[in-house]
Amino acid sequence: MRISEAVESPGEFWMPNAPDHKVSGILRISTEGRVTVDLFGRLDRSTPPREDVLVPARPPFSGAKTIGRVVGVIEEQVVTLDECIQSNSFYSFGGSVSRSTLDAKSAYLTSSHYFEDGEAAQFSSATIEYKGLQEWLSLPVWTDRTDYTGGQPQYAISATSSDPIAVHLGDGTAFSFEVSGSWSGADPAKTEITLRQNARLRITVPSPVPLSTITNHALRFQNFLSLAVNQPLPISSLVCYSPDIVEESQGEIELPIDIFGRYSNPPETQKEIRRFDLLFGHADVAESFESKLNLWWTMYDSAESAMNLYFAVTQDAYRNVEGEFLALAQAAEGFHRQFTLSEPNRPPEDFEKLLAEIQNALSEEAWTLVEGGLRHANDPTYRRRLKELIDPVKRHMGKGRERKSFVSKVVSARNRLTHQTESETDELVSIPSLVRVSSKLRALLLLQLLHQLNFSSEDIDSMVAEHIRHRLDVQLL
Repeated sequence: MRISEAVESPGEFWMPNAPDHKVSGILRISTEGRVTVDLFGRLDRSTPPREDVLVPARPPFSGAKTIGRVVGVIEEQVVTLDECIQSNSFYSFGGSVSRSTLDAKSAYLTSSHYFEDGEAAQFSSATIEYKGLQEWLSLPVWTDRTDYTGGQPQYAISATSSDPIAVHLGDGTAFSFEVSGSWSGADPAKTEITLRQNARLRITVPSPVPLSTITNHALRFQNFLSLAVNQPLPISSLVCYSPDIVEESQGEIELPIDIFGRYSNPPETQKEIRRFDLLFGHADVAESFESKLNLWWTMYDSAESAMNLYFAVTQDAYRNVEGEFLALAQAAEGFHRQFTLSEPNRPPEDFEKLLAEIQNALSEEAWTLVEGGLRHANDPTYRRRLKELIDPVKRHMGKGRERKSFVSKVVSARNRLTHQTESETDELVSIPSLVRVSSKLRALLLLQLLHQLNFSSEDIDSMVAEHIRHRLDVQLL
């Protein structure tokens, strides 16, 4: 999550099971979504060991204490802080103020309600804004209207979508997209106005779910969108609705709950998003959007760890080239295991027979030593996994000799970095060499994702020619 402006609001905070014991503090939410509270006082009333007038209860950031849920009031809003950890605690004994810092996983801000102690926070729907969603959708049509009632003309301009988008996942979760933007006025002297429009995704689940389910959906779509626009994109706003937080005076209407947390953090500076830079826009997949979205969820269900490794690299999560390469190499193995129908080296029955022969020929002690390694001896080698990943997109990975060279470089560099042994392949793990190999490996995984989403060969050819080659430097190594 990346919000436009940091939040800093003073208020009072307390534990839901002790509403009479309130502590002053300052709620801070960084632009990256990190939620902290600087407390001036003690939330718990336990007596710490006395050592001095003002002493750390424990060394800073060590032995942090889990608090759980904390609630509070800031300005005109009520806040619920979930999964809080208290650290940097200083207890006072001589008139000074006790101090501590709370780190919260999530913050829920509403106009008048908070979640009680032990109450499960359940949500029925959410609206999410992503940077770049508007450019990907390219939906709104600006309409204008002039009202002459009363003599003075009133002008109004609004953004509407003539064809609303609504798709469903297999479990009944609904995804729809909303666009908004308007201007109204009566100044006939105006010759220029600035119009802004917003696009957001609305997720509606069949029955209330915990926040983790909502954020899981939001992050999966975030990565789908990042793939489509060819760069990592952040969540800029997350608003949830709960059947437990309603305005009874308005007929049980669910109140909006602003959600903050460090759910995903692409780089702070994104390139300008231009329509002709997209790998594919909504218009390009409009007829197959629902099937592609369901395919994406199926891919995540089977290979979530590998998908997360790949997108962590695209978000510059690794601060060194070695870490980035190893993440891509591990993601490649995960992609192959889940996306490729690969036969074992030997038929399973033949392999089991061979294992039995080896076991009979060895002593019990010797068999115990080698059994673990032999059990995986029938799995495809890493070299073979790379070759089979390349096969469906090989026309974009160079000629046969160049593909073979690329596979050898990936395997050798992976072995060298994993086992940390000196060898004649040390040149392969030099920074320039790893950058080149990582670039092509990253391109291979991107092509695999497009292939798994059932894009045609012609579509992928067009994407490579227009975007992927110059953005990811897909050159022969």
